[in-house]
Amino acid sequence: MALLAAQGRKVHVHILTGGSEQGDPETRQSESRKAMETLGIDEPTFHDFPDRGLSSREGDLKELILSILHEENPDCLILPGPHEAHPDHRALAAVLLTLLHELRPGDRDFGLIRDLTLAFMEISLPQQINHLVDISSVIETKSRALALFSSQQAFRDYAEKMAGLNAYRSTTLLPPATHAEGFRVMAAGSAALHPLTDFFPQGLPFAPASPTISISLIIRTRNRLSLLEEALRSVSEAEAPPEQVIVVNDGGEDPGPVVSRFSTLPVEVISFPACRGRGVAANEGLRRSSQDAVAFLDDDDIVYPEHFQTLRRAMGHANVGVVYSDAVSTIHGWDDNGTPLPPERHLSYGRDFDPDLLLYDNYIPFHTLLIRRSLIDQSGLLREDLDLFEDWEFLIRLSSLTPFHHVRRVTCAYRHFRQGATLGVDPTSRQDFSRARCRVLELTREKRSPEVEERVVRRLRITLDQTREKLVEFEGELQYHRRTSEQLSREVHRLGSDLGQVSDALHRERGEWEKERLESRDQVVAVREELGEREEALKKLQLENSQHQDHLRAAFEEIERLNGILSQIYASRTWKLHTMAERLKGRKG
Repeated sequence: MALLAAQGRKVHVHILTGGSEQGDPETRQSESRKAMETLGIDEPTFHDFPDRGLSSREGDLKELILSILHEENPDCLILPGPHEAHPDHRALAAVLLTLLHELRPGDRDFGLIRDLTLAFMEISLPQQINHLVDISSVIETKSRALALFSSQQAFRDYAEKMAGLNAYRSTTLLPPATHAEGFRVMAAGSAALHPLTDFFPQGLPFAPASPTISISLIIRTRNRLSLLEEALRSVSEAEAPPEQVIVVNDGGEDPGPVVSRFSTLPVEVISFPACRGRGVAANEGLRRSSQDAVAFLDDDDIVYPEHFQTLRRAMGHANVGVVYSDAVSTIHGWDDNGTPLPPERHLSYGRDFDPDLLLYDNYIPFHTLLIRRSLIDQSGLLREDLDLFEDWEFLIRLSSLTPFHHVRRVTCAYRHFRQGATLGVDPTSRQDFSRARCRVLELTREKRSPEVEERVVRRLRITLDQTREKLVEFEGELQYHRRTSEQLSREVHRLGSDLGQVSDALHRERGEWEKERLESRDQVVAVREELGEREEALKKLQLENSQHQDHLRAAFEEIERLNGILSQIYASRTWKLHTMAERLKGRKG
């Protein structure tokens, strides 16, 4: 946040809980204000949710998040990660992710998340990250801000622990980096396509499912044992697995060895000696079902761990006869070496219940449903004379008895497998596909009255108009982005030209500098040579001076010796007589 604020980016902090659980709320708010000021951020917005109580305020939190998105229109939301130990941190992440799952194209609020980025941060525990931010330049600022929370530092030295985590995160960065923060960053739209248990492997921090609704799961299979094993594995890993699992083998290879690997599941196997059709297989499973509600799963699809718990919870809370969730279409492929590639994800099935539209389009995948067994007794079993779309005709009959409750959450996958570089033949182009669709339309003809057709056409027209408006909006945005791209391209070209000029200038300056360096080097060499010669001359002069000093010293010693001799002569009697004689000689002359 300090780095963003220094870049001139607007950063707004929301503090959700009151803080009374560990200290005085007013004191904690004052500390937060001072900390934000230290980071260079405007005063935070305080809310008064109860400490350790966010998991019980799911609806209120969703409203608050939507209001923040509407009012502030952020590019990025930074929030605690789902991995966090604190229940409020985990609950906030869960509410946001649940909200993303519930928003659909065409919703008033869907545009809020179209370009939104999520950044889950680390507070008390490391997480699996995909983004590092070097905070070495502001670690002192962060430390000063953390130190301002003195009321919390009295309980635990959070500042020291944060500094340790940040130092650890810099391990893979090059010097001089000393501290970093780790984030799990993803687009909001992408997060909505992943099951919530991808984020919360230990379960969602919400109320558990109602235990009063028991489930019979019917799995139809034929000669796809490896896929059946994957389907059963997904069921075995469910948070609230079915009380009864019925595998109906429609004349294929014996699934017994595969089923035996899942001893924790209450699996019953029904095998036909020859293929009898999808409708017959489903009905045999329904006849054996003995629980409150029935779910279906084809052997090539899978459920996510929260699937059954989500459906149980919805059926129990809404007190309805049919509930269904959403499925993503996952496209699976392999590279040239046969290594599986990460699956592509698309939200192909996420439409709210519309009984009129159901008469024209099979938009509810069978394995997203949970149906009360008593309703099946009223509607009757599946038609056995349909090779395809037997589930669609069955749902049309059910919809005439009760509305379906739609849970806007991805809880299972509708899987597609590539054949080489493509998905193979599009089933909608097959003649049997078209014939089966026409057959269902013929069987349900009496349900499509002129009033129904008028309602469907009116809604389709509204949807078409909305789509056109969105298309115009997108075209406007596209034109804007094109103009921006062109401007950026011109700017890049100009900067490239400037860079070339600067590079040329640097090249010239480097050449001149290199020339000056060589000349300077020659001058240095000459000076060094002259200095060496002068040092040699100085050594000779010093040697001669030393010799002169020795000669001078010897001369002084000789003078001293001679002066001593003279002194002796002058002091002798002979010298005195000689002096007197010389004087007398002088007088006579």
